Amino acid sequence: DQLFVDLYTMLTNQVEKEATPTPDYLAQLAGPEDDPIAKGEGVGVFQWSNQFAGLEQISGLDFEFAPMPGPGIQDGLYLKPSMFFSVAENSEDKAAAAKFIDFFVNDVDANKIILGERGVPVSSEVKEALMEEVSPSQAKIFEYIDWVEENSTPMGSPDPSGAGEIIELLTNLSEQMSYGQITPEEAATSFRSQAEGILGN
Repeated sequence: DQLFVDLYTMLTNQVEKEATPTPDYLAQLAGPEDDPIAKGEGVGVFQWSNQFAGLEQISGLDFEFAPMPGPGIQDGLYLKPSMFFSVAENSEDKAAAAKFIDFFVNDVDANKIILGERGVPVSSEVKEALMEEVSPSQAKIFEYIDWVEENSTPMGSPDPSGAGEIIELLTNLSEQMSYGQITPEEAATSFRSQAEGILGN
């Protein structure tokens, strides 16, 4: 549990030193337009890359991607597709389904219509063909993903059943720590006990 304690001690200290927004402040954020960085009041934000263009559009500001701070930055990054395609085992026409997926993923003309709306193309050929078609914000995303491909760890396994409850539990415990209602040590013990119950371990 020490990793949990170390992380949340650091986060709690950041709130106390006003380096991180308080839960009260965060609760007032109704959408991306309220994000401190979108209003020119924040120095940065951890976000999925596909939200970058929206933040630039909302704020009217020009942003740049930056790697995570500290050593071992690749350990904190991974690539996750914005969409997953699959063909059902009981599909009546698996070949047609596979052909459609291939078309959606690898056809340059099809992707010129989509223009990265579903995420950065996984095909390097498609990605290169779209670089001159997409907006400057999207081009930054494409370039950033190229960099992340060389500076990241493999994506983990799919989230288990109950993952949503785990995230909610973490959020609740984090708020309690930020308000000084519990210590990180108490939160770590509570988290392990409740998480094991949720996951059935």
